[in-house]
Amino acid sequence: MENYINMGLVIFEYKGVIKKSQNALLVRSITTYIKSIDEEEKPENILVSLKSASTLDHYESLALLVKALNLLSKEYTIVIALIHYDETMYEILKPLSKKTLVKLFKTFDIARLYLKPYSYKKNSQVLICDRDAENARNLSLKLSLFENFIITTHDASEPDKLTNLKHYQIVVTQSALNLDLEKHSNTNLLKLSKKLISALPFFMESAVNALETVTELSTFKSSHAVGSLEKDLKPDQYVYSIMKFRGDLEGTFVLIFPKENAWITLMAFLKETINSNDVETLKDGIGELCNIITGSTKSALSKRHINILFEIPITFTTLKQTLAEIKNDNGIIINMLLNNKPFYLFVTR
Repeated sequence: MENYINMGLVIFEYKGVIKKSQNALLVRSITTYIKSIDEEEKPENILVSLKSASTLDHYESLALLVKALNLLSKEYTIVIALIHYDETMYEILKPLSKKTLVKLFKTFDIARLYLKPYSYKKNSQVLICDRDAENARNLSLKLSLFENFIITTHDASEPDKLTNLKHYQIVVTQSALNLDLEKHSNTNLLKLSKKLISALPFFMESAVNALETVTELSTFKSSHAVGSLEKDLKPDQYVYSIMKFRGDLEGTFVLIFPKENAWITLMAFLKETINSNDVETLKDGIGELCNIITGSTKSALSKRHINILFEIPITFTTLKQTLAEIKNDNGIIINMLLNNKPFYLFVTR
């Protein structure tokens, strides 16, 4: 199995007939690749291209492949998606993958759209074309978390009514996010108002702009997911700064730094060395960074006539204290990088 990287996405090309022995070879290749990468550089997404693949028995072959990739996705907590399949394969893959973690993207561009959305320019026109209304809604909701896109949906059962396709940067069809295993998360996610979901890009962009300005370190957003702090973060390895907000939007914003990265960031912010035993200075500093980010967010939202008021930041060094303050609701965990070191934003009710 050959693999290569395109636009930051790792692609494995499945060559030959899809069968059990070839599936095992693919799984070994992906596993070897993941284990060869440093933990901090571990890819979040793996694409498997079926462009050069063929089947003797469509259903049985594809069922074995989906099962193998689903197990791999669970084991390494990584997104695995199939791309470059034909229409016949898609009609079989869609029900086979529905209750798995395996995602389906007909083309590389569609995969890039959902896995690397910030690689697209603002106001990119996206057409979601699907006769399955629920699937179209899931595809649309995912993109609505970003302000990059102007989204149009259309029933694919009426292709004759599709006109002026050149107007769109990308047309999404024969693709599925397969969110069934995340239903408990999505239920809680929907408790966030649509208005708050649409405002999430302002939190992300404000964090990037504010932190780059005050620390002079490169900052960018890498990915996001629905989750909870208790499930996704190891206890007592982080600093958590919490700011609740109310007004036109209501919820809770949490800035989260691994402790080691928190010291580095704070020294870049203060332009001075800090004693590693000075926990109160660490808490005060991360709280101030949280204050700067939310101040920038408030200003950006006010330009859109959305007015919110943030409370004073409360900062903790344990997950137990943090959960006692914010409860344990699911929300959006946004994975960020500052000077190539991870930190996180969390927005919940």
